[in-house]
Amino acid sequence: MWKWRKKQGVDADPTAPADVGTLASASLAIPIDVKDPAFLEDPESTHTVLRQDRPMCPLKGGGFLLTRHEDVVQALSSRDLGNAPSRFSVLNPKNREKYVAASVAEHILPFLDAPDHRGPRQKLSRAFYQTFRDFQPQIDRISANVITRLADQGSVDLVEGPARDFACRTSAAFVGLTGSTEQLKALSGAFFRLFAPMQTAEDFAHTNSLLAEARSFVAQALRDRKTDEQPCLLTALSQADDKGPALDDAQVIDTAILVLADGIENIEAGIGQVMRRLQTDPSDDVEEGYVREVLRLDTPAMMIPRVCRQATTINEVDMAAGTPVFLSLASANRDSEAISEAARFDPRRSRETSLTFGAGKHSCIGEPLAIAMITTFCAALQKAGAKIEAGTPSYAPAFGHRWIRGISVSLDA
Repeated sequence: MWKWRKKQGVDADPTAPADVGTLASASLAIPIDVKDPAFLEDPESTHTVLRQDRPMCPLKGGGFLLTRHEDVVQALSSRDLGNAPSRFSVLNPKNREKYVAASVAEHILPFLDAPDHRGPRQKLSRAFYQTFRDFQPQIDRISANVITRLADQGSVDLVEGPARDFACRTSAAFVGLTGSTEQLKALSGAFFRLFAPMQTAEDFAHTNSLLAEARSFVAQALRDRKTDEQPCLLTALSQADDKGPALDDAQVIDTAILVLADGIENIEAGIGQVMRRLQTDPSDDVEEGYVREVLRLDTPAMMIPRVCRQATTINEVDMAAGTPVFLSLASANRDSEAISEAARFDPRRSRETSLTFGAGKHSCIGEPLAIAMITTFCAALQKAGAKIEAGTPSYAPAFGHRWIRGISVSLDA
């Protein structure tokens, strides 16, 4: 049973090194390195041991990993954990004038706590569904265009080729941007640097530079959308007139970057995972249930960060205020204590226990778009007779994510 215990005293520095050792039951090196290629190739072997023997485990780079389904669900709603960066973090709002990264973090939902979280989430939710309501024809059109070009290319890397092109073009159309796949991918990559521990001052300076470029790119698009009022997320966000203060331009721009980035990295990886799964679990019909089950078993966004708002104890681990706690959605999705026959692939499975897209007030607003994009493109690939070449995939060394690479696809001309 998970029990919280608030501690008394002065906050310790949560950036202090975690304990070092070995988990004897599986010879796992502690702290865990979630960017290790061996971990990314087979995270469940590590998760299985951690759920049983060390459900609150220190991570290399700082913070702790929470792996049990019950604990992750409770952590998603706990008031002892928040989203706002701690006072030790360079992303803390006090640094908003100093660092672009801190200013971006101040504007987007993954770094906001209530009550600041509520208004922007409601506005984004309304704008998202207003845009999504009539968007499926564009998903179909872009998918068809990408697959038509694929027929002339021979064998190509699925994720870094057609899946990326589709994800970038579709997400850009939804948000209201124009640009090359390379431009959009660079923008997305800049955003995801916010969620990885900064290793050096030079690395952080580079992140700030990339985010400044991303903001400038989206700011120009926002000015254009204010003129032409093209149906898209930027237009819907800028015209939001529901209750509460309107989002200012900086909030609209940073929120648009958030939605765009989520619609690229995790989508291209999800497409790769679904097409790979079709080789071992074939289906004549790639539909929503099939896609959701693939994403449950091979979750691209493996973990989400939260922060201790006060000194706290979880699973007998004492943590100072400001300590990062990473909720392992990937581990929770395979926890047999919460999900019957969790390792078995079953597209007809109820999705109630799946945490692929979070839960409650921390659920992903973009979930229906993500499912629609992956399902549409994979179904179209299958219908076109796409051939996936067998091989051992690799995974991008991204903190907190499992983005598959190295899957080849071809279509007969």
